[in-house]
Amino acid sequence: RTRPGKCFRLYTKSFYDKKMPDVSAPEIQRTSLVGAVLYLKSLNLDVDVLAFDFLDPPEEAALEDALRQLYILDAIDVDGQVTELGRRMSGLPLEPSLARALLAATELGCLPEVISVASMLSSEHVFAAGQG
Repeated sequence: RTRPGKCFRLYTKSFYDKKMPDVSAPEIQRTSLVGAVLYLKSLNLDVDVLAFDFLDPPEEAALEDALRQLYILDAIDVDGQVTELGRRMSGLPLEPSLARALLAATELGCLPEVISVASMLSSEHVFAAGQG
């Protein structure tokens, strides 16, 4: 609060004082880094993501996991360079795993079905509660 008044909380004062953090962790430390790493690597700047000077650096294990996932998706090669498939994936506004699925579906002739699955998986709230 920034003004005088009453504040109603849905938790106890003890919980607030002892268990709630003063500030939340930066988003880069809380979320998957696969998309961000693919974006950085696709910039043609020869970026070493493990040595990149992040404002709020994520854990090295999270970056290594993102690189491992990109390698499994064939977005990067064994040397960490972005593949042609990875470049195509980085151009899609989706998580890399969904982008890979869409590109594979194009080759396999089942794009409409995979578009439905990808759209459901990329939305947080698929079903809305009825009004009334």
